[in-house]
Amino acid sequence: MPDRWESTHLDEIEPISVVNGTLLWRPVRRTLDVGAFGINAYVAPNAGDDVVEEHTERSLGHEEVYVVLSGRATFTLDDETLDAPAGTLVFIRDVDVKRHARAEEPRTSVLAIGGRVTRRTSRPHGKTTSRQNGIGRAGTTTRISSSWRPLSNADRITPGPCTTSPVPRPWPVGPTTRSSICGERSS
Repeated sequence: MPDRWESTHLDEIEPISVVNGTLLWRPVRRTLDVGAFGINAYVAPNAGDDVVEEHTERSLGHEEVYVVLSGRATFTLDDETLDAPAGTLVFIRDVDVKRHARAEEPRTSVLAIGGRVTRRTSRPHGKTTSRQNGIGRAGTTTRISSSWRPLSNADRITPGPCTTSPVPRPWPVGPTTRSSICGERSS
């Protein structure tokens, strides 16, 4: 195996039983020796088990993204709930949001990725998703906030300024150039 990269399958990572045996922690970060950010997987053996323990990130100051890999979970974010079938991504920017997820199906697995903010992209604030307040179907995304609006198809499938591949939009608009958006240096 090359020293520059590594690969494993989630099922090859030895699970560690936590929360009185009702949650299996698969230490991805420790297994792969990831240093730049936190990344771990959690599997709830039974429906009704926790798949993300209740917590905030206040003490660590981490943003987190949860990816439901299999099964279905119900996330509780402060006082709001979100149905999260496989394929759902949940991004929590605010460290004070109390988060928790319960498995709705046996063997629900969630990948958790987190870290401190080092810089923000130039994406304008207030851009949104195709669902509001947790209402919607798999394949869409949600931010629980009234300041977001649904994305149109043009927002979601237009090629970006740095590639001809379909990427989410919008990228920064206004007095910017392709080089400033794509991080290229002018000569």
